[in-house]
Amino acid sequence: DNVAPTLEWLQTRLDLDEAELRKMVVACPPLMGYSIEDNMEPTLKWLQTRLDLDAAQLQKVVLGRPSLLSCSVEDNMAPKLEWLQTRLDLD
Repeated sequence: DNVAPTLEWLQTRLDLDEAELRKMVVACPPLMGYSIEDNMEPTLKWLQTRLDLDAAQLQKVVLGRPSLLSCSVEDNMAPKLEWLQTRLDLD
């Protein structure tokens, strides 16, 4: 039921053309069922803020790894990034 609005939102939010949108969906079909408010928008905001990405960089990251939108920030991405930063002595 929410497939068309979700795809439209993704395309607009990440400034994707049709081919880029198709690539994302083929790479990670569950995207079509994710909640915008509960999953995708908070994850995109976290990625953009935490990694200090502009819109074009965010698009590149998500196009390269659409499955990031399926990862939990709290349980997956934040702890891994923190570990990497500590391990690599980054601030």
